[in-house]
Amino acid sequence: MILSYISFDSLRNARGLTLLEMLVVVFLLSAMALLTVSFTGNADDQFRFEETRTRLAQVRTAVAGQPDQSLNGGPAIGGFVADIGRLPAHLRELIEPGMLPAWTFDAGVGLWAGWRGPYVTSLAEQGGLKTYRDGWGNGGSTGSPPNYGWNVAVDQTAGMLTVQSLGSDGAAGGADYAADYPDSAAGSLLVRDDHQINLRGWSVTVTFTNPANGGFTLPSADTTLRLRLYYPQDGSFGWPATWPSTDADRDNAAYLSLDETLPANGVPEGGSVALTFQFGTTDKFIPWGTRALGVVTDAGGVFPDPDPNIKALVTLAPRINLSTTAITWRLE
Repeated sequence: MILSYISFDSLRNARGLTLLEMLVVVFLLSAMALLTVSFTGNADDQFRFEETRTRLAQVRTAVAGQPDQSLNGGPAIGGFVADIGRLPAHLRELIEPGMLPAWTFDAGVGLWAGWRGPYVTSLAEQGGLKTYRDGWGNGGSTGSPPNYGWNVAVDQTAGMLTVQSLGSDGAAGGADYAADYPDSAAGSLLVRDDHQINLRGWSVTVTFTNPANGGFTLPSADTTLRLRLYYPQDGSFGWPATWPSTDADRDNAAYLSLDETLPANGVPEGGSVALTFQFGTTDKFIPWGTRALGVVTDAGGVFPDPDPNIKALVTLAPRINLSTTAITWRLE
């Protein structure tokens, strides 16, 4: 049997790590760990920032739709403004049903209008509360106004919507990831031209035709006419409650053209008369989308046609010049 042994000299000559070397190893491991934590933290901050930016873009699309996108040869009609007729008063209107009239077909106008959301995908939190927070999960509730931690400003008159995240610290101001996004210099998320149409100067030629044996007679008192544009307001077409009482009211209404007058003898049987209606030289802003045109009397706001529910449909999209439109109004 062969015996092996370790001599005292060999043990004495064996060399281990010195204290200094151990300290160097510990320092290197600590530095690597610190770098890893720092990298992970920055990656998390960047992810939350990107998520905030994505959610802002989603709010923009939810409100204004995508009028630059094409569907069946025309703009893809959609979004809160096109459906309701105004900007949301707060973000909760994009999420919660029951706050506005539901999506409904109006047979008198021939168009749909109303709330058909949710317009953004919300998350249900504790207690079933639906929210739409920024990427940092900043606080907020369904209180007044319910904006889920976002800084929101709405100017319905100017057509401007501002939505701002308060950053990683959830407070105004700050730097780097704690800074407000977007900053004030970036302007509003939406401006009027993104979701409204200016009818100023728009001309529509209406050709009235009276077929032979049509049996239609136009009362002389109803020869002064206007073109009315139907679009939703607060989700429905039930406006105005009463017809404008003065010429100034009628001329300044965003939904009415200036007046035009048929010949005293009306439209002769078997003939036609063309009138060009103009929406005036002052600004008249309406929400974009598919809208309806109808001819009404200047006196009472109705047209004495045997079928007064006939409307001509027209699609009006933002940032597109309005061209002269021609429609035919058949009297029978």
